Amino acid sequence: MRRLVPWLLVGMLLVLTLGALFLSAGQAPRTSSISSCVADMDRSPPVVPMPKPTRLQVTTQLFGFSFTPVDPQFVPRAPARDAWRQFDEIEQSTATYGIFLARFHPDNPAGTNTLLKTQNVWVALAKHVAFLPDKGPEPNSIQPPCAFGSSMTVANADTGRAIVSAGG
Repeated sequence: MRRLVPWLLVGMLLVLTLGALFLSAGQAPRTSSISSCVADMDRSPPVVPMPKPTRLQVTTQLFGFSFTPVDPQFVPRAPARDAWRQFDEIEQSTATYGIFLARFHPDNPAGTNTLLKTQNVWVALAKHVAFLPDKGPEPNSIQPPCAFGSSMTVANADTGRAIVSAGG
């Protein structure tokens, strides 16, 4: 992820449910075949169309951030397509995608990052994204099995500017 904020790495493997929007946004089962995983990563459809944007209906936690429903009268100035264009995970045929409007609550100490404030956002989310975990430092020589995770890009709903990308 090009825009991955380094301090987010600590909690990125924990992804909770998206309630009514997605059945599960956590890691899917691992597959034992490295070649199968590589095939999943390389099997790209020519174009992944942007999913139909929705509004988050229930409070959700993703990658250590809270998302709540936006005010029903809120009308975003930036289109959902702005978040979709900045999303890094639109290349795998095994992944499923969604994009939703929500209220972002960074759950960070005040003043630690001026971009990370409570605001209305578009969230582009992929789940079941194939990746090969790092085998770790030497002398480890065994490649862990393929895993599937999730990733997201969060963009301000008024400016369209990406503020957070996370995955794991």
